[in-house]
Amino acid sequence: LKQKQALQNFWNMVRPGGILLIDHRNYDDIIKTGAVPAKNVYYNSDHITDIKCSNLYVNGKPTLVTLDYVMEISPGEQEQSDKIAKLDLTNMTHHFRLSYYPHMLEEFGTLLKDVFGEHMKHDIYGDFQPLGQQTHPAYYIHVIQKTQ
Repeated sequence: LKQKQALQNFWNMVRPGGILLIDHRNYDDIIKTGAVPAKNVYYNSDHITDIKCSNLYVNGKPTLVTLDYVMEISPGEQEQSDKIAKLDLTNMTHHFRLSYYPHMLEEFGTLLKDVFGEHMKHDIYGDFQPLGQQTHPAYYIHVIQKTQ
């Protein structure tokens, strides 16, 4: 219900003929395989050495995906980063964690229809290519046009 209200707020800002872009990870594959692609269209993934994926189920339904990243940064890159982020020069391995609600493609499409109704044009891309061209896209991109 909270997600529907938030999406409605975005939709209210879109003028007729305008578009709204929404992207989300391919949680269908993440839940099915328990793994996340290390390379993707959004991040410079050269420094990622490992991603551990944990999927939490409640009453048999996936409710949380947690990704634990391990990154290696060379000393030269580390020094540049330190000027901005004040990172420890002695530690070249960095860890960070991201947690998400796993929006499955079909459920998310239903949520979009509930919010935006029949007065929208909805196209879905996988890693910016027409859906189906990528067998396992890292991200889905929803392009929604308000027709009225």
